Amino acid sequence: MLAVLQKLGWFFKLERKRYILAISLLIICGILEVLPPMMVGRSIDNIQLGSMTHGSMVLVLLQLAVLTVVTYLVSYIWQYKLFGAAFVVEKMKRSRLMRQFLRMTPSFYERNRTGDLMARATNDLQALSVTVGFGLLTFIDSTLWMATLLVTMSLLVSWKLTLVSILPLPLMAILVSLYGKWIHSRFSDAQNAFGD
Repeated sequence: MLAVLQKLGWFFKLERKRYILAISLLIICGILEVLPPMMVGRSIDNIQLGSMTHGSMVLVLLQLAVLTVVTYLVSYIWQYKLFGAAFVVEKMKRSRLMRQFLRMTPSFYERNRTGDLMARATNDLQALSVTVGFGLLTFIDSTLWMATLLVTMSLLVSWKLTLVSILPLPLMAILVSLYGKWIHSRFSDAQNAFGD
């Protein structure tokens, strides 16, 4: 994944402001998404202790409503910026590829199969777009957001409970890696079939 993202470094530099904003808002959104479960947990504890009043319940509900709206707006903006960049890179590469196709001589089209050229013009460029959008989102979610969640849980909930909850992560990482290799193999087979 990192190798692919490094190859796309030219685009990330070109759209630097868009990505800085999208990633910053994604991190903020991750922090905001941790707050509602904590608020609900505290409210349940207060109900059990008998210290929850009608006024404090209304206040918690209003806070949850405001937090929901703010999280929605922040999510909308980072998704717009991140996936908008994915469409930009696909459009740029598609235009470059079309210009290159128009420059090629008839002998080029005799040597290369039409199916292979169509696969490059459609599926390969769409895969590039998915990598720039969902690939980067997955990378950020699996690193920065996970770190934010672990730090928040360790500091505000319980470091022991956090430690127990991350025990399955190494096994999940191995399974995801194996599954990723399987998907890559199937994707390559599908591309070859499309070319044929």
